[in-house]
Amino acid sequence: MRSPIDTTLLGSEHLKGNAMCSVYYANMTAEKLQRELPFEILEGYTPRLDRGIIRPTDWVDAICQQHVLQPMRWGFSPSWSQEDWKAKLINIRAETAAEKPMFKAAFRGRRAVLPVSGYFEWTEELVEVPSEQGTLFDSGRPTKVQPKKHVLVLRGHDPFFFPALFEDYLDPNGSEIRTVGLLTCEPNGFTRKFHTRMPVVLNGLQALDWLSSGHPQLLSPPPFAAMDAFRA
Repeated sequence: MRSPIDTTLLGSEHLKGNAMCSVYYANMTAEKLQRELPFEILEGYTPRLDRGIIRPTDWVDAICQQHVLQPMRWGFSPSWSQEDWKAKLINIRAETAAEKPMFKAAFRGRRAVLPVSGYFEWTEELVEVPSEQGTLFDSGRPTKVQPKKHVLVLRGHDPFFFPALFEDYLDPNGSEIRTVGLLTCEPNGFTRKFHTRMPVVLNGLQALDWLSSGHPQLLSPPPFAAMDAFRA
């Protein structure tokens, strides 16, 4: 199974120690998204649902509680912040978001979902290389550690959704920016081999429920068999 986008666009800065989730991609049509979750498009806005690779501080397409698809900047910034929005949170712990002062109001009334085609994680493997390039390990053959890039998806759901919280923020120039952070949870048995955390993932019906109710139960890890991964 191959990725539907050119994943070579990913930079090496994400190969080690990457925050989770720090890179995902979107590759869908509005019609395809509409079949999973009904929405209207913000007046005057042209969504880019096939934008491909998405990284922190990028503008993303998000659907708010009123089912309006609109642009948000990835990196949650509280309204009272006096700092540069670029330093803000890309991930928010789901276990504590409803009670933490920074997120309580957003959890009650500024919930959103982000349409997703897949997200990226990395592992490392030993590969054999010419002797002048490698290091000898137990096998006695020259090897080196090489990062492996994987795309993770929610089986049977394309697109699927990241639940998120958003906040409006005035940047140092006085411009209002709508910022958003993804909710994360403990990994399930499948994703644990990639990272100690995972983004919460929802199908269309669960995304509807999240927007309308905000039930914390929706923010749990999915069953083992719900996730799949392939080499990017």
